[in-house]
Amino acid sequence: MPRLKYASRTNAFTLIELLIVVSLIALLATLVFLSLSSVTVRARDQKRLADIRNIQAALEFYRQANLGRYPAALIGGQPLVDGRGVVYLKTVPKDPRDNSDYEYDDTQTDGVDGYHVCFSAEGQNDALTPGLNFVESGTTAVKADLSCAPLGCDCGTVTDTCGKDLLCDNCHSDYCQRTFSDCSDNPSKMALLCPTKPTLGCFCGGGIVYSTSSRLIASPSNCTSADNCDNTQDDPQKTVKFLWQTNDSSNTPDASDREDGRKNVGIATDDGSHPAGEFCHNLRINGFDDWYLPALNELDAMISNHNVPAYLNLDTFKYWSSTQYDATKAWGYDFSRGYDVDPNKCNIFNGGCNESDHVRCIRRY
Repeated sequence: MPRLKYASRTNAFTLIELLIVVSLIALLATLVFLSLSSVTVRARDQKRLADIRNIQAALEFYRQANLGRYPAALIGGQPLVDGRGVVYLKTVPKDPRDNSDYEYDDTQTDGVDGYHVCFSAEGQNDALTPGLNFVESGTTAVKADLSCAPLGCDCGTVTDTCGKDLLCDNCHSDYCQRTFSDCSDNPSKMALLCPTKPTLGCFCGGGIVYSTSSRLIASPSNCTSADNCDNTQDDPQKTVKFLWQTNDSSNTPDASDREDGRKNVGIATDDGSHPAGEFCHNLRINGFDDWYLPALNELDAMISNHNVPAYLNLDTFKYWSSTQYDATKAWGYDFSRGYDVDPNKCNIFNGGCNESDHVRCIRRY
């Protein structure tokens, strides 16, 4: 009797089964990817928020140490340092996604310094809203506002009012309300207010910007009341010198601050006792009347990389600071030799003072 042959069944998936398995794997991969992406987004947003908090803390320390002033600029990847070399933030952080700078804008409202820092958030949480967010001086609250989009806009085309030729907003209102200066070397620009972020050598605010970190402006050239200080003629003060004080052995109260000459009010008199300080105190140039004799560190700031910038037009002479050294001497700077000096305030000789030096008045924008 012949044997019956049975067809054996091969242990394999059908096409439909394979399609189902592949679909399930793809679905699981998508879920894992979305989950990891969500975690990554949250991590980046948390990093942004931590960066902003660190920046705000550093800005407040900076303000407290710099007479209520915030820095003029904040550059990612660079340290936040003031004019004295004090470091407030070792490295200014950048956006964790594309390594771009957080947008920083220094502002002033009614003479009070402030700032905005704008940044983008990718996700939604209790502190952040997807899209553009910003923080500002005086509060740690994070605000969502699309008006920060054009932060850093060039308001050079704005003429009469903010927004006439350019979309400017709450983040820029202070910047656009200022009279715009193109920061050229045109003396006619000196009478204009400085923009929010002038460049070194910018002609604005009555003179020439020589320090953006400390917001310092030097009087145009070396001029006296006999000159209109417009750099169009030889300035008499290049040959005129002033006594620091007319008494050789008198200690002057309120004249020892090294950082801010505005605090050295002891030499801002009108009785002829402190000629150098009085000259700056009474100076009126390009519509500005808040000039003063620089303190020692403000005078030192005129040196850049061991050289005097050409735009300052400084002679290689000794210049007075408003900082007193002791009862008989005051600090100055010898630009011909490149170091601080402490000449006698008066140095009485043959019945009169013979220690006189040059001055360069400054103000802050």
